[in-house]
Amino acid sequence: MRGLLSDLPLLGLLELVHESRQTGVLSVGGEVPYTVTFSQGEVVAGGVLDWLGLEALHTCPLSPQRGDFEFESRSITGRPIQAYGPLLSEWARVSDEWERVCRTVGSPSRVFRGEVPLFAEGEGRSVRAAARRSGRPLIDVAAEVAQAVQAGRLEATDTYAWFALVL
Repeated sequence: MRGLLSDLPLLGLLELVHESRQTGVLSVGGEVPYTVTFSQGEVVAGGVLDWLGLEALHTCPLSPQRGDFEFESRSITGRPIQAYGPLLSEWARVSDEWERVCRTVGSPSRVFRGEVPLFAEGEGRSVRAAARRSGRPLIDVAAEVAQAVQAGRLEATDTYAWFALVL
């Protein structure tokens, strides 16, 4: 199955795959290309480019206005990463917040430094590394970084910590 998101919105497509208990990979093309992997209609994996996992999936647009999609049926095994209903609810919340935060932060791999705990040491730290070190959700740390940048307490460097990505 393939088509344009202008003809079949992503939320409708996700519901179709879920309700019909399909197994395979949904590839979404557009400004941010990403995948959602289903097993028997449940989401078992996903990610944007080479950033994989639930946090990565949450940052993908849930209601892209343009782009294309392709669902490829294939043998997939795995456990649901979260129950379908709560996954969509949290995805909607985080993707809205992520869009706002990204205007300031850019990438979660970008290194920031300043007089904010977790970022004051040495050359600074990426948002992703600060979230991992603090044990807090990436979106929460990214929102705090955006506020600190806007308040002049943190500054972005020209450095990115790509090495921490799960490939």
